[in-house]
Amino acid sequence: MPTAWISHYQELMSQETSRKLKQNQLCPNFFLGDLRQLPLIDNFIDIAFTMHAIEPNGGAEKGILSELIRVAKHYIVLAEPIHETATPEQKKRMEHYGYIQKLRTELYANNQVDVISESLVPEELCGNTLNRTTIFIAKKKGRIENDNEKNGHIFACPISRAKVLRRNGFWLSDEGSCYPEVNGIPVLRSKYALPYYQQSKFSDKY
Repeated sequence: MPTAWISHYQELMSQETSRKLKQNQLCPNFFLGDLRQLPLIDNFIDIAFTMHAIEPNGGAEKGILSELIRVAKHYIVLAEPIHETATPEQKKRMEHYGYIQKLRTELYANNQVDVISESLVPEELCGNTLNRTTIFIAKKKGRIENDNEKNGHIFACPISRAKVLRRNGFWLSDEGSCYPEVNGIPVLRSKYALPYYQQSKFSDKY
């Protein structure tokens, strides 16, 4: 796949995304979370996609993969360096930096998905041949339905996975967990949770 073609495709996609944003056809929901505890309801994302995001989380491959599969409705697409199939030089580099070593193994061992594609990005398209990317496409098994999305309930407590709703600038669950919001962006990480709040104290939603 020629580099020029990829650049042209990316430019077109960027223009299309910009057009849809201006026409309010796309409404991104930004949030701060943790790959190991994604603050999203189950089966919400049509396609869960990562690009070198799992890479630095050596030892957490199974947990992160489980979370991506949990929140995905249909597909999981991973563009990550893979230790199991890497050259000796790339393996040495990944081990030195504490990068992932078992992502491919965990993906193929997971019984919730079928891996339908695995491809190594050509060397000429890699900025760093010692950090070469492999792209996986996996399809989630079974038929998925989710009524929460229709109700606008997309965020969940990263600890209990109970849905959280916005109340007076905070995000609260029925169980009492409370998360802050900064500049309109929910901060949904467990280490920032403010426990023991009740939604009755934040009765006005806006």
